[in-house]
Amino acid sequence: MSHPRKGPSGSQGGRGVGVTTNRVIRVSDELWEAAKRKAAENGEKISDVVRRALREYAGLADAPPFNPRKSPDGKVE
Repeated sequence: MSHPRKGPSGSQGGRGVGVTTNRVIRVSDELWEAAKRKAAENGEKISDVVRRALREYAGLADAPPFNPRKSPDGKVE
């Protein structure tokens, strides 16, 4: 069963992505660990990398992220 999660700031989903649901995928340990290392080197979380890859695969790469965080002047951060 999938459950929405609250991000560290109290918002659901973290990093301005809105409400998200946990998903289960099968990935080799070698690929997962290599991706986690590269994400950490780039200051990212693996979930950010997976979401970006899925958006690109689905042809949504140019679309703005769901529920982006906005600064007080209305600009997307």
